[in-house]
Amino acid sequence: MKSKYYYLAASLPLIELGSPLPFHFKMLRHFLRENLKLADMEKVGTIRRYYDLKNMRALWTNGILLPYGNLNASELEEAVTSKSLLPEYVTDFLMRYPETSERIEAFPVLIKEYYEKESELSAGFVKEYLLFERGWRLTLAAFRARSQGRDLLKEFQYENTQDPLVMQLLLFKESKSFEPPTEFAGLKPLYEMHGNSPLELHQALCEFRFRTIEDLVELDTFSIDRICAFLVQFIIAERYLDLDRHKGIKFIDSFTKEAS
Repeated sequence: MKSKYYYLAASLPLIELGSPLPFHFKMLRHFLRENLKLADMEKVGTIRRYYDLKNMRALWTNGILLPYGNLNASELEEAVTSKSLLPEYVTDFLMRYPETSERIEAFPVLIKEYYEKESELSAGFVKEYLLFERGWRLTLAAFRARSQGRDLLKEFQYENTQDPLVMQLLLFKESKSFEPPTEFAGLKPLYEMHGNSPLELHQALCEFRFRTIEDLVELDTFSIDRICAFLVQFIIAERYLDLDRHKGIKFIDSFTKEAS
């Protein structure tokens, strides 16, 4: 029987993109730790693991770590060094690419593995969310490659070319027009309108993702799926408030590299 989180759900505020948030992520993290059962914390951990991987790359490139991962900076450094507290596909990656320069270059492989492996092991909202995140990133990477005259096969060099979505996107490699998969049709006008402005594109993508999360989650207000959806929307909303032109450029570049 699935757990119901009446107190926690009732304590979570309504959030709107662009409006000030009532608390920071650190407090949300505390709420979740105090109220969720272990099995459901693992679902939260799956979502947050993406940021652990992003933070690994930040360590390797002397970048700034994001606060949304499961591990803090020292824990992450220890995990990478000892190859512990990490999923098997991550430790395999670290062993396959022992040099920092190799890990940075092959980072898209790790992100691909994250979406593939974690979605296979997940169910419900978390699975749908992971498939959605991978899908829109690949679709937008295809848009960007076409608009900049880049070889789509090269852009998808780390992807499984037998994957249905990848196959569908590659079908349009030589065509004059590009119609994205139905579930990502909203990305076409979004990219056509904002493709030349990284900040506006980042903002529009945040809005697209924020809205779509509502369609992925069940109506049950007190379910773990709803709690996980709130977590995702909270992170999107917090990062949206922190946008500027420079970060917009970095965001678009980073997800394009992850999908290539």
